[in-house]
Amino acid sequence: MSVATPQPKRRSAWIPWAFVGFFLVVFAVNAIMVTIAFTSWTGVQTEEAYIQGLQYNDRLAEAETQYALGWTVDVAFAQAGPEVGELQVHAADERGTPLTWASVTATFVRPTQQGQDFSVEVQPASAGYAAVVDFPLPGVWDLKLLIEHEGRPYRFEERIFLSP
Repeated sequence: MSVATPQPKRRSAWIPWAFVGFFLVVFAVNAIMVTIAFTSWTGVQTEEAYIQGLQYNDRLAEAETQYALGWTVDVAFAQAGPEVGELQVHAADERGTPLTWASVTATFVRPTQQGQDFSVEVQPASAGYAAVVDFPLPGVWDLKLLIEHEGRPYRFEERIFLSP
């Protein structure tokens, strides 16, 4: 009769559990990242991007027409409070004559958050055009200015920062 001798315990028994643990950690991290991605999405950055891409050549032609006008536009923004600022616009034609009786619209776009965009009509003032702007939030804003004078549009864009 033979006597069974006890085998020594394998020292490598932990290796399969290391693989299982590794993949559990990977799945947990991925689940956290997916949850953060879905809960922190702030919205679409560009509306109708495909259509805008198709109209790219038209936009280039508009830019050339605008450049040919020879207008100069100076924009000054001064923060007057935590969420208030004063916008001043000076527009002149190719001879340096100020553009009077123009329609000036300022659109403020929040590049990091959807649903905060708003527009302000900029009124004639002593040195061009001016408006007091009340912002819903401090931070980064894209100013998109549209000046229409005698049926000719002029677009101007600038990024501003409103400190809290």
